[in-house]
Amino acid sequence: MIAGSDCRLHAPTRPTRDPFSTEARPMEPRPLEHQVAGHDGVMTVDGGELIVKPCSETEKDFYEQTVAHPEFQLFMPHYFGMLNLSEDQSFAQDMLIDNSEHDHTMTTHGTASEAPIPPSSHPPAPGADLTATQELSVQRAVCIENLLYGFSKPCIMDVKMGTRLYDDNATEAKRNHMIAKANESTSGSLGICIAGIKVFDEVQKEYIQYDRSFGYQLTDDTIDKGFCAFLPRHMNSGYREFLLKEFTLVLKEMCQMVKSQNVRLYGTSLLFVYEGDAERRERILAEDNDDKSDEDIDNGESEAQPTVKPQDPSPQSTRPDSSQLVDSSVASDPETEMSMEDDDSDDEDDENDKMLYDLRIIDFSHASWSPGLGRDEGFLVGLKNVQAILQRIL
Repeated sequence: MIAGSDCRLHAPTRPTRDPFSTEARPMEPRPLEHQVAGHDGVMTVDGGELIVKPCSETEKDFYEQTVAHPEFQLFMPHYFGMLNLSEDQSFAQDMLIDNSEHDHTMTTHGTASEAPIPPSSHPPAPGADLTATQELSVQRAVCIENLLYGFSKPCIMDVKMGTRLYDDNATEAKRNHMIAKANESTSGSLGICIAGIKVFDEVQKEYIQYDRSFGYQLTDDTIDKGFCAFLPRHMNSGYREFLLKEFTLVLKEMCQMVKSQNVRLYGTSLLFVYEGDAERRERILAEDNDDKSDEDIDNGESEAQPTVKPQDPSPQSTRPDSSQLVDSSVASDPETEMSMEDDDSDDEDDENDKMLYDLRIIDFSHASWSPGLGRDEGFLVGLKNVQAILQRIL
């Protein structure tokens, strides 16, 4: 039974290199392999550590303005900057590749009963046509952290958040259309709608995918089944309990953070990720337990003490305190500085090697900072309902 672990990740992991530096590797764009929702054209670069995706002006502005909101940055992918795709037409053309061509062995489910149905036979999911109010431009792309990097068999769930599915630029016709869509799904009542799920089946050795029509057909009474598709009851019970508790801790911290922000998060999603590779999971937990045992022995504690312990759920706990700051006289030595950078790189690589899960807010094409207007109540409704669902299926 997993009671808790230091193998947790709920604050951003930073890639070890600046993608715009002269020392960075060539971009070598590849279509994002594991994508369960959103638009085509998302690419991975720099060995998979980074994502490049076409973006709207609103999304660009949101990322750039978020620099002034460090508390929020902890719960979103790290932003590196913008790319001008017009400078490389071949890259721009690659951005338009349909990523569905790059999926491997996979079973797709389209309904709550898990019966495969052609996607064309379903109405679009709420929020699927949000971009109708704002054209995406392939000339500009945002460069951000790839949250799936480091996972062997990432299991993913995209949950569209909020009771409102349109932004302030929507026409009256579009506004009425999106209100109707919200009322036809769990978005209007619960502030959440599952946009897509992809889980790795250890028995069949293949991915099982639930498309957006699966989430669109869920109701207030069946929404728990959707979350159980992402965290099935037949998976390792200890690991499942661990993930449910860890996700809940992150959601509580996220809720407190959003309450303090003047922001509108229309059209955003929560991206849940966990490791679906049982061998990698067991290796990480075994190494973590060995490390704990060594620490207990060094401290004179009994080896019978628990070796897997819960952590403070606060993302801020991952930030360095004053005792971790480097003395300037030491850092001024080039050789020492280079050695320290190498150590930092090794530490980040080690942390990536121990990643078991992640949870962030993504998709900011219709989000905006709203000074003086208070918090996004519709988003908070969704957060609270996700927490309630995780508690019910625990």
